[in-house]
Amino acid sequence: MIEHWTEDNELQAQIPWRSGERVQSSSAQPEGKAAPTSSGALRSARRPVSSGSEDVDRIVKKPRNDDYQASTSSTSLIRRPPVTGQITASKSATHRFFETPELFFLLLEILDFDKVDLVILSTVSKQMRAMVLPRLVRSISLPITKALDLQKLLQANPGLVEAIRHLRVWDPVALYYARDQERIPIACLNDTPPKYHRNQWVHFGDLLLMVQRRETKQMPFVDMSFGQIDTWNQLYAQLKRAPRLMERLSALRIVGDFRVSRYSGVFEPEYAFIKHGEALSEDLSDILHLALDVQDLVGSDTFQVFHFEGLRTEAAGRDSVLPALGPRLKKRLAVRIQDLSIKVHTAATSDLPTFAAILGMLWPKLQKFQLLLSSRLSTQPATFRTTLLGFLLRHTSLVDVNIRINEEAVMSEPFNWSGLNFPNLRSYDIQGLWPNDAAKLAFARQHETIESLVLNPEEDISGAFASPETVKSLHTVKIFGGPFLEDFLRA
Repeated sequence: MIEHWTEDNELQAQIPWRSGERVQSSSAQPEGKAAPTSSGALRSARRPVSSGSEDVDRIVKKPRNDDYQASTSSTSLIRRPPVTGQITASKSATHRFFETPELFFLLLEILDFDKVDLVILSTVSKQMRAMVLPRLVRSISLPITKALDLQKLLQANPGLVEAIRHLRVWDPVALYYARDQERIPIACLNDTPPKYHRNQWVHFGDLLLMVQRRETKQMPFVDMSFGQIDTWNQLYAQLKRAPRLMERLSALRIVGDFRVSRYSGVFEPEYAFIKHGEALSEDLSDILHLALDVQDLVGSDTFQVFHFEGLRTEAAGRDSVLPALGPRLKKRLAVRIQDLSIKVHTAATSDLPTFAAILGMLWPKLQKFQLLLSSRLSTQPATFRTTLLGFLLRHTSLVDVNIRINEEAVMSEPFNWSGLNFPNLRSYDIQGLWPNDAAKLAFARQHETIESLVLNPEEDISGAFASPETVKSLHTVKIFGGPFLEDFLRA
């Protein structure tokens, strides 16, 4: 609509109306004569000119294009008197669009899908920048290495910090080394690893302090993703500078950022982390106590997501890679969390007591559970199965279950799924615990509300899941190839 709006449309939109009569602009004036301005002249100008013949009077001539253009150009010279209540300033349709808040914010909602579009739009003009920037910073995903840049942006635009509603902060160095080497695209294998900058943590703390000191009483939602190496002391020190931000901490994700290539030239660097679990438990406990104390003080329950990934180390004699939290702290954490994820890439016997302590508790609000385990529990498979089965029996309200067990000792023993029933189950990806295909089929038929499914390409999909009872409720299915894909699609 906007692209077809012309100057003639603007002219017609501005012609005043008086006493139910519109100022006429269809008759051209002879060259050199002034346009009639009195009401009588206007009325006489509308009368047909008599030629002395009645036949000629009845002839209605169609104006030519040339006459119409001349009429329009001459009429545009008429000086119109201002009308009360009418906007005399000429504004294009584009200006009117951007000055209409409902239309403009509808456009911003569409552009929110791609932040780059908002960045480009903010460079059009100062007025546009002032309107776009609050939308741009409403939800921020910030690598901590860019904390100083965001701080400068907020300082250069007073009041912009008030617009922040969601703040996701993450450590780019930790996430780089935590990537799964087997799933990294070939084009990204030789990426240069990011590095920490000088005074980076101080700049990060300054930014948190700026957000805490804003006039808006309610703090933004905070989502944090960090590694475990050379992080926790610095992170805790900066969070203590702005403790009020913990009021709406919603998620804490801890990744396993150990990789041998990170310590080039060091012989067997994994042995430096034999006692890593004990030190991690103390540092993590301090941060969790800080967050939970602040939220209990203000009555907040926003902390609902807790993900933990153990280090990928196989050092002999190491302690558990899982955090050993105190009983009271675990209970305070368990009553809040709705999304729990535990990943132990190379578990050892030392991890079993910590693992049992975490799953031995009741998590009353838990809806999503993820467990990834590549272990060495060949000596205690029965204990592991009992712990996991007891956890699932106590949490039948789960909506999303993702369990991947790569342990031959556990997989060789049958897992009793007959007593498990999840009435609200919508999505599941369970691998390594099925005794046979019949058990998978029985579980699928028992849960007719399943909407999302992940299948192993090596499994006999046609025999286990290609049944009408399962297919009719599915919305999404993820299958990484495999010989049985066509059978499933035909079902």
